Parts: sequence; structure tokens; C-alpha cells
Amino acid sequence: TSLAYTFIFFLQRKMTKQEASSSSSKELDKKLYDRQLRVLGEQAQKRLQKSNVLICGLSGLGVEIAKNVILTGVHSCTLYDDQMTDWDDLASQFYLSESSIGKSRVKESLQKLKTLNHHVTVNHYEGKLTEDFLKTFSCVVFTDSSIFALDDIDAMCTRNGVNFIAAESRGIFGAIFVNFGKHFEVVDKNGENPKLSVVNDISNAVEAEVFVDEDERHDLETGDLITFYDVKGMTEINNTEPIPIKVTGPYGFTIGDTTKFGKYKDGGFLKQVKRKFYHDFKSLTEARKAPEYIMITSNPDEHHIGFQALAEFQKSNKRLPRSYNAEDADELVKMAEKINSATLDVSKLNTELIKKLSYTARGKLNP
Repeated sequence: TSLAYTFIFFLQRKMTKQEASSSSSKELDKKLYDRQLRVLGEQAQKRLQKSNVLICGLSGLGVEIAKNVILTGVHSCTLYDDQMTDWDDLASQFYLSESSIGKSRVKESLQKLKTLNHHVTVNHYEGKLTEDFLKTFSCVVFTDSSIFALDDIDAMCTRNGVNFIAAESRGIFGAIFVNFGKHFEVVDKNGENPKLSVVNDISNAVEAEVFVDEDERHDLETGDLITFYDVKGMTEINNTEPIPIKVTGPYGFTIGDTTKFGKYKDGGFLKQVKRKFYHDFKSLTEARKAPEYIMITSNPDEHHIGFQALAEFQKSNKRLPRSYNAEDADELVKMAEKINSATLDVSKLNTELIKKLSYTARGKLNP
């Protein structure tokens, strides 16, 4: 779900050079993409149709991402995976079976992925992941590698204006990193419908107060923009340019000077106006020391430290921690404590959480 959200987020911005130069001239299949068009809109769907995506790693997580990306209707989806199928893969990779053991994961999955959407070019790549190769894509997604071992890949993508996503699924834990570069244009903050409220009163004042019907909160935030319509009496306020607000409570906010307007009599509605803004994403190297979180857990710092420690453990031991192995768990805790003291310095590191990460890191849950 989180990755799906970030990919939709990736759609809502100006096209990359790779997309703008795409030779795709396919007409939009409105019947096939009917549901998506209702959610994303035609502009986003057309942009998606010009996107070229590289997915690295065909584990359970990787194949789920590939399936969803292909179904959404990108221009092309290229798959990269140098791993052979083992028994653990059968726990979560739904295109593999016992007959796939010892065979290439990507080759065993390729034909089934190709049948999902005849509008999408699906292929696989077996060469080196060079900068010249990576820069031909709109978005690069890594799934099997430790996020904190991908600094070089992230840097190559950033230099060439390529959007980069890295995701890990480790037992009951998961992590995702997103870098869509600097000055990323966001046209919709949350994808929700604009707020709509019934106006109850508007004062005539230098800092006029607006109150909505007490049966329903306005759910707006300071800085949001609104417009009014069908207001009686204070008709000058109807259909103006969007007005910034300052929230004073769940049913009220201020809008500035209305002393030159008529007196409010009755009725009217207010509607939130969505406005675009720009966001600067951090590189993986920057985010390692000063992360910005999407809050989906009560202790994000410790998860962040834990996944860095897991990357160190894999680098040192050439494997993940053994399931419910106390020795490996203790080693991971020591690595986490060292990372913590050098970076975020969480006052009291939750070592039990780090141990759970160690105990379950080899687990594979079906997406």
C-alpha cells in the first residue's frame, strides 16, 4: 500500500525528460482503465502511459510491485534479477512453484507478467546496472537489496533526474525510501476530495471570523485556501480568488478584512481549494543522518536505526540474521547501539524491537 501511494505521488508532477521524449503515441484505453481514470484523472493516466519503469528484484515484494505497475498501464516495465529460485521464495512469490527451484526468478515470472496488460512492454535485462542504463528510465525501484547499501544507485538516479524508490520487506517489518529529487511538484497533498462546509456566520471585521455549521467540523488547516459561493448579504465574498485561512477552532477560522463588505445574512457554502507546492527530497546519504518520516509507526527512529544495523549485519556476515537466534540478535543490537550513538542518539533504544527485527528478518510474508 505504501509503495502504491508513492508511485501515485510520483505521477502527480511534471514529466521527466525520459517521459517527455517518449515516442509512445498509444491512445488511452478508457474502457480498460475506467476505474483508474476515476481516481487519477486522464492527465495522470496519460503521464503514466509515457513512464518507463525499472524494477530490480523479483522476490514476493518485487513481483507484487511489478504486477501492479504493469496493470496501471506504464509504457514499459523492465525487470532485473540475478537470483535463482529457492524454497524460501515459494512463501511469497506467487508466480513461482516447486518446478522453479534452481531456475531464474525473472525468467520464470516473465511470461505471466507479460500477459497482464497487452498495452505494456515487459522485458528483462541481464547486463550491468550502469549510469547510462539507469538514466533511460522514469523511475527505478529496488526491492531485494538493503536500502542502506544503495547510496551509489540513488546518486546515479539523482544526477540524471530519475525517480528512485527502494523498499524492503523483512518478516513483520518493512521500510521504504523515496527520492524524487529537488523541487518536486505536488498538485494534491493527500488525494482527498476538497473539504466542503455550510457557512453559519461571517463577521464584519478587520480579522473576520467564519463559522461553519456545528453539525460538522470543517477539518481545515491554517494556510488552506477556500472560496465561498451562494452567500447572502455579504455577496462580495462569493467566487473570489482563493482566500487563505487561519484556524481558530474545529468550527471556525479567520479570513482577513471584510469591513468593506455587506453584512452577512444567511446561507452559503465554502469549498477548499487544493494548491500545488514543491518538496525537496533528501538523498539516501542525507536521509541516513536526518530522516523525514511518513508516520506509520510510534517509534520511527528505532526502525530507521534497526534497518541500518541490518544492512551492516548483512555486509559483515553475508547473510541475514538467523531466525530466533539469540547470538545474531545480540550482534544486531550492538550494531544498532553503535549507529544510534553516532547519528540520531535516541535516549533509550528499544533493544527488544531490534531483537524482533533480527528474529523475523528472514520471514517472507505474501504481499
